[in-house]
Amino acid sequence: MTMALILPGYAQANAIEFYGFGASGTAQGLSSAAAPGALATYGNPGFLTASKKGDLTLGLQGSQSSLFIEGSKRPAAPARASQHLLVGFNLPLGEIFSRRLHLGVVYQSPLEQLVTTRTQHAATPHWAFFDGYTERVVSALAFGWDLGAGMTLGLGAQNNVGLEGQVTLAVDPGTERFTERQLDFKYYGVWSPILGLRWQVGKTHLGLSYRSKTVQSYATPAFVNVEGLDAQFHLGLGGQSHFVPSTTEVAARYQHGLRRWFSLGGVHKRWSEHPDPRLDTSVTVTGSDAEQLGLDSALSWPDPAEAWGISPGYSDTLAFALAGGWEMRPFHGTLSYGFEPSPVPEQSGFYNQADGDNHQLGWGVGYDLDAARGARGWTIVLAGRHRIYPERNHRKERVGDVTGDWSAGGILHILVLEVQRGL
Repeated sequence: MTMALILPGYAQANAIEFYGFGASGTAQGLSSAAAPGALATYGNPGFLTASKKGDLTLGLQGSQSSLFIEGSKRPAAPARASQHLLVGFNLPLGEIFSRRLHLGVVYQSPLEQLVTTRTQHAATPHWAFFDGYTERVVSALAFGWDLGAGMTLGLGAQNNVGLEGQVTLAVDPGTERFTERQLDFKYYGVWSPILGLRWQVGKTHLGLSYRSKTVQSYATPAFVNVEGLDAQFHLGLGGQSHFVPSTTEVAARYQHGLRRWFSLGGVHKRWSEHPDPRLDTSVTVTGSDAEQLGLDSALSWPDPAEAWGISPGYSDTLAFALAGGWEMRPFHGTLSYGFEPSPVPEQSGFYNQADGDNHQLGWGVGYDLDAARGARGWTIVLAGRHRIYPERNHRKERVGDVTGDWSAGGILHILVLEVQRGL
């Protein structure tokens, strides 16, 4: 006998998509298709060869929420802060067929839990893109090959790291306590391709990149033994989480001398590819006492194959970003502005996901230890990004809705401290 239960589940994308990678990604804002250095590994591997030199990046990234949800009949789930470790490098490998070849690697991991998936009740207003959105290990590897005539081709892949483990569960019906706990879980790692192209025309660098969508499957089977009875429960949870939409970016970067640059970029994301969010739960009961107690009939449920989901109705988005940088040795700085429309529609029915169009302000300040202290090749960078969500009001279509009308908005602050070393 098997029982299947379908619940809505939410968990989207990754920290690189949401925060940017490292100080340069955080400071330069939404678009990374014309960003050099280690960030190019994920944003556009064609820009790995923008400099003949390489670089190593090591940093810490954190967020602080000033987001709010007000007016709901049900308690709202607050947005969660997170912290990450960042490691990346852009390494020149020499020449292949008389053309420069670079290798780029980036790795970003939460400091506390390696991967988190949360499932909120559909009637609970919550910041959908923070419930497990940024809490998982993500990495990318790419090559940039200088083709000559100002052209560089980049090929790579991003990875959602797979994990597995075990916890034990056993219940004592007399004390109504768990005496032993064991829960198996597994996240299935996935790879998806990254393509990039850089074309240099005079002082202008043009970038085009594409990242294929990823979605991570998970399964959490558990065995529960009832002490004193011949009855065992086999629990199974499964679903998909940490969806990253297919992303196409185009950008232009103008280098004004050696000390100033400007960039303009656009980012298209296919959120409409998002699978129906749901959590599949199964319970299988075995043992002679289970039949005598009538548990097989009490827990009967329709066939899981007949279960249905409700689409979140996400829309594709087109965002843009402006950025500029300058150098006054031993300091250098970056400023950016971006606007990102929300893929989440008006929450007038089943779902209660807090999200909205947002303005993003980015900044970064670097201190060149080489020029100031003689520490050859070392730079310290502090960068931030502030995602500003104007208040968005949601009005329910159904009279007597259990959640009621509610509104959400506020600011999310992101801060990065990073050390860079030229190679």
